[in-house]
Amino acid sequence: MIIPISILFFITGLFGIITLIIISTHFKSNRILNIYLVILILFSSLRSISFGYFSLTNPLPNTQYHLISFFSIIFPCVYLYFKNLVYYTTTFKFNELRHFVSPIMAGVIALVFNHYFVYFRLIGHVFFTIIGLYYVSLSYVLLKNKLWNKQASIIHIQKQNTLIKNWSLFFFIICLLLILRVLVTIIIDFYLDENSYGRPYLFVSLIITWALYIKLLVTPEILYGYNFFIEKVEEQRTLEFVLKEIWVFEKNLAIHNRQDLELNKKIRDKITLYIRDIETASLTNHLLREETVNLGEFAHQLEIPKSHLVYIFKYHSKFSFIEFRKTVRILDAVNLIEMNYLNLNTLDCLAKKVGFTSYNTFFTSFKEVAGVTPRIFCQEFTKKIAIQTTLS
Repeated sequence: MIIPISILFFITGLFGIITLIIISTHFKSNRILNIYLVILILFSSLRSISFGYFSLTNPLPNTQYHLISFFSIIFPCVYLYFKNLVYYTTTFKFNELRHFVSPIMAGVIALVFNHYFVYFRLIGHVFFTIIGLYYVSLSYVLLKNKLWNKQASIIHIQKQNTLIKNWSLFFFIICLLLILRVLVTIIIDFYLDENSYGRPYLFVSLIITWALYIKLLVTPEILYGYNFFIEKVEEQRTLEFVLKEIWVFEKNLAIHNRQDLELNKKIRDKITLYIRDIETASLTNHLLREETVNLGEFAHQLEIPKSHLVYIFKYHSKFSFIEFRKTVRILDAVNLIEMNYLNLNTLDCLAKKVGFTSYNTFFTSFKEVAGVTPRIFCQEFTKKIAIQTTLS
């Protein structure tokens, strides 16, 4: 049984190294990461690799299992990771080294006295559990007071806080499960009067470790960072816009008006959603076909505050609302022509269909947007259809 487990530990360690390399590429821009998570994954990976390697080449004697006290160093790392996550710092601070004194002393004591007292054979697991419970308790108090109950008024920040809260809760549970596994091992060994040192339950550690690595790799917001992930999502959304050439998706705008600055804080995370709704209402639902529709009425139909729509066309559109409405109506007319609307209707009917009050206004707007007059466009379209029919 030791050989399959050893191989699995070796593979787990390699997987951890690969995970560390992948997440480290976004270390500077990813708030989820800091130096202690890097240390934790590196320590865990090297431990798994060494355990797998030495178990295969030279099975470890029981005394080697008492080194588990030294492994309790991971718990100060966990606490310091959460602390840096809460206060958004990524650098190592020298005074934080004091947290590693207890695990090192516990390891030395367990290693020295293990050879003299029978009951000290479990001292490594006992120290591991005590130190683990202490730092997990500190982590719980810190997270509960500073992160899990934290609220933000800005939607962007609130979503980021929710992401960090969910991740920290997941990671906290992972650490708690590791402690419980060791605690259960101690209880079972005492009850059965054995010195298994947890070897029959090593697969539990493997499962927990794989759960952590997989969570890191399959969650884009954690792997790349919330801001990076959101930027990629926004980029993908902009590719889906029909009129993407007229929209401005720049977030770092030069805004000097106080009211506009306040609006920017409220709606900057809704910009692409608003633009999507505007395009859907204009191009799919044809709300701009109404002759008298103005900005206020359009905002009401979209169920968007008028001030928000004014902001969109002021800072995130190359066109004013009047120009946008005109352009959409001409595009609507072109689409109707290509759908053979003029087979049964006149150009005057087409003009009124798309929202123009007169043919003259339609004629001028069509030439301005399409570059040719409506009649020339129809003639060119008819020639195109005739050529395609002949070729087919």
